[in-house]
Amino acid sequence: MLDCARIAEYRGMTFIWPRPDPVVIDREKGRISEDQPYIHNITRLGVIASETGDGLEFLNVVSKSIFDGTTVDWHKPEILSQTVAAAGFNLDVLQQQVTGHEVEIDSRIQQNQEALEKSGHWGVPTLVYEGEPFFGQDRVDLALWRMKQNGLKTRT
Repeated sequence: MLDCARIAEYRGMTFIWPRPDPVVIDREKGRISEDQPYIHNITRLGVIASETGDGLEFLNVVSKSIFDGTTVDWHKPEILSQTVAAAGFNLDVLQQQVTGHEVEIDSRIQQNQEALEKSGHWGVPTLVYEGEPFFGQDRVDLALWRMKQNGLKTRT
């Protein structure tokens, strides 16, 4: 929490702990619930969004909605629908692509988790490009810099 608040302050961003927290946890007991209605769904939606090539924009708008302190109940369909629309997505279409494919999508998520661990890291966000890990939200710019060194071009 301290690091998240510090990074937000450094970058001049608004930050509050999400309402609701995407990960259902009993903070007093330090127990993560087996039932995770928010993080599982939003992660699966993110996988589908990433397959279109616009996963970073999806991540950007959803993360802001969850963490910037201006959106309460970010998870409600009417709010989430407006959020993902700002990235050019239709929530109903994304959700249809998730429904019935949860096991397959979760398998891809697990493969990504295993690749993350193999790279020597454990948390998010971690980007691995050409075997080089970039850990933390403050390293996304460095990852893009490295990609540009190798020919990444801005989309028009």
